[in-house]
Amino acid sequence: MKSMWRKKSSPSSDGECLNPNQMIKLHGEKVLNIINTVINALDDLNKCHAELNKLGYDHYKNGTRVEHFNVS
Repeated sequence: MKSMWRKKSSPSSDGECLNPNQMIKLHGEKVLNIINTVINALDDLNKCHAELNKLGYDHYKNGTRVEHFNVS
């Protein structure tokens, strides 16, 4: 799985990994944004499906797999 501590789109000026706290904050903001997007689209199930499908694809593309989660 790709490192979740490296931000590909805008690496730090010295090419180093971003601080894990910054990446956790960024991920938290993304989580809240997708929740907000889906809640605001509840009247449009096609949009909800598209957003959640993209989210799943993005996670899969970055190496996230079902095996990484203990869901009972």
